[in-house]
Amino acid sequence: MEKLVVKEKKQLTLIENKLETLMSGALGPAILGVIICLFLTYYFFGVIDTVFIASWSFLTLVGGGVRIFIKLNYDRNPNKYTAQKWLKLYLGTVNYVAALWALVPFFMINLLNPSSEVFLIILLLGMASGGAIAFVATKKTAIFYCTSINVTYAIKTLIEDKSNSYLIVMAAVIFVLLLYKTIKQFNLMYENAYFMGLEVKDKFEIEKELQQQKIKDMQNAKLASLGEMAAGIAHEINNPLTVSLGKLNKLKKLLSRPDTSTEDLKEIINSASSANNRIAQIVSSMQNLSRIKDEAESQQFSITELRSVVYPLIDIKLKTHDVELIDNMTDSQLLSDKGELSQVLINLLKNAVDAIEGQSHKWIKLSTRENDEFVEIIVMDSGFSAGIKDHDKIFDPFYTTKEVGKGTGLGLSLCRNIMRRNGGDIILAKKSEHTCFTLSVKKFKASIAASKTG
Repeated sequence: MEKLVVKEKKQLTLIENKLETLMSGALGPAILGVIICLFLTYYFFGVIDTVFIASWSFLTLVGGGVRIFIKLNYDRNPNKYTAQKWLKLYLGTVNYVAALWALVPFFMINLLNPSSEVFLIILLLGMASGGAIAFVATKKTAIFYCTSINVTYAIKTLIEDKSNSYLIVMAAVIFVLLLYKTIKQFNLMYENAYFMGLEVKDKFEIEKELQQQKIKDMQNAKLASLGEMAAGIAHEINNPLTVSLGKLNKLKKLLSRPDTSTEDLKEIINSASSANNRIAQIVSSMQNLSRIKDEAESQQFSITELRSVVYPLIDIKLKTHDVELIDNMTDSQLLSDKGELSQVLINLLKNAVDAIEGQSHKWIKLSTRENDEFVEIIVMDSGFSAGIKDHDKIFDPFYTTKEVGKGTGLGLSLCRNIMRRNGGDIILAKKSEHTCFTLSVKKFKASIAASKTG
């Protein structure tokens, strides 16, 4: 039942697409048909019965006018009718005009000289071919348009019973067959192209939804990370805030005393300022961490700037779990999204703290090495890599070694996605004695930047 509904939906959208295709090019053929009708009337006026040619011309012009009227009304209000109704109206008029053109040869039986006959053949073949091309999106209409004109001309030729009539009929039949194959092939190509486009569109929309889900997962991971650190951050902010408030109260008392020295005031102000700067660092780090975009924004920044975002938020967890952080990173220049790289590094540090819980001497070491293209940030902890199972699965979505309720398995998978969308990568060293992750981050090259600005 579901497959039937999907098929009906595809057929409906195909009808809508055919209508749009036909209407987009409807005005030109209709106007051209009117002009050829007037020219044919003028050319044969007096050669054949005046009543016949005048009646035919009037009816054909009415058909052309109706086609133009339908086209203009569709452009003005396409939602007035359903796609099926618009298509029936338009194609009905087209078939009416095609039938009128198919009557032309009957008016000319035994009335034309050789030069006029050649002119008529060229005109009718042109109309048949033009109709086949113009309406190839609708196979039945295209075939009727070209076949009716050629068949009636073949009948005219047989009635006249000229010496070469059978050759002309055979040529007309061959021409119709060739047009039929051409129409069939082009119509098939048209429909295949449409359905392929529909599949590509569906895949694109699915990919877009997946991308949005990835961004949502990344945002959730960030919020979870901030939520986990919230209590510690509140405590961390409260300490310098208490110091700052205490210093300000002391400052008020000292200002009321006449014997207060400038040095005493400076000392208190510096202490309060230092405490406030600490609070500002933590708040700034949280802002950088929580910000996320649809696309990564490459920017130049240093390892020092990266520390300023990461350390205020991870220090709390390190202190709580008594983990020593050994920082051997050089102050390299990076080209990446600072907020996203900070999130990756925070996630790795948090994972490391959780992994080495229970050890007597817990440490995490950060170091860097460089090549021409990348700066590699190496995160190693005191845990042993031999304890890690399934090295190849560790970056798979929803894979986790943590207990139920303590990990979603999204962390390392999202870390890899973030690194790759920033033009880098993350790998786990399999042969290292200790647990070791390497982040490859694009290196900022001053020479390239200068050449771009120049």
